[in-house]
Amino acid sequence: PGMFYYADGLIFPELIKDNQVSAIVGSVEKNHGLALGLREAELPWSSDYLFVDIPWGLSGKEATSLILRASKDQGIKAEAAQWCAEYAFDGVEAGTMFLPSKVELGEIFVNRLELIKSFSALRVKSVQEYLFHWSSSERDNHIAWNVRPFGSSIANANLKELSKPVRCAIEFKI
Repeated sequence: PGMFYYADGLIFPELIKDNQVSAIVGSVEKNHGLALGLREAELPWSSDYLFVDIPWGLSGKEATSLILRASKDQGIKAEAAQWCAEYAFDGVEAGTMFLPSKVELGEIFVNRLELIKSFSALRVKSVQEYLFHWSSSERDNHIAWNVRPFGSSIANANLKELSKPVRCAIEFKI
């Protein structure tokens, strides 16, 4: 965690001159990891209260796909998931980012100190420690789950229409 994820797929602990950093590694497991995009947006989860009834245990990538499909089918906005799907900054190809699940955000935010250090080295806006960030996880038809980097609290849920910080993630294989 805290390593730099480059546009060409390279992951390295230091900045490499003239190489485009795309994301910051947030969590690593046996054969894969998640990195957070460098940019953040303040958006509602769904200003139209989209309800997807996402099954428990889905990854953020799978949940984002379901959210986008339901949004299209129902003609209802899903701003946070849509922004992640369209995220095309810093060498990231549109369609590769997704809205992480509450579990994934918790695993990423456990490493908040490494994240903050790396974002700082790039001189870009870091994760906001005391603000809850949207996840792809729903609680019910009006409420979705938020995760806060400070303490990795997942015990907060808010109305989907409220604007909250959104950080998109990208998955990589090891």
